[in-house]
Amino acid sequence: HNYVEALDALMRNESPRNKYLIACPPKGIAHRESTSTPVPAATLIHRALSIIKSNEISKLTVSDVARRLGVSTNLLSLRFREFQHETVRDTILAHKLSKVKSALTHSKKTVQQIANESGFSSANHLSHIFKEKFSVSIREWRAKPQKVNI
Repeated sequence: HNYVEALDALMRNESPRNKYLIACPPKGIAHRESTSTPVPAATLIHRALSIIKSNEISKLTVSDVARRLGVSTNLLSLRFREFQHETVRDTILAHKLSKVKSALTHSKKTVQQIANESGFSSANHLSHIFKEKFSVSIREWRAKPQKVNI
């Protein structure tokens, strides 16, 4: 039981009485995200943006992106804010709103259809977010001729 006494002394920040302790090798290393080789931040951000832009699932979440990348949502969010200066959620929303603008400009679909296809819970929710982000209503957006980038 010398090892128990020695460990107890060490835990109390004291020197153990027996100076000749037996060293035991570790049983192994538990492989976790913290022990894995880190993904370079630039690669992580590039892959995240690729997932967001190529996503066909209208209700994409930060957790979905993190899961596809094999990292935690915390790590993804931290790196995103650090390098993109915005949140993953804001980037997903911006991409969705870009698709909404395109659909409003190039189709005759109803706002409800566009909301459903874009992952918004309702036409009202989409309208509220659209007005908040662009300071113009969907009706005003559709009525105003849009510049075409050539």
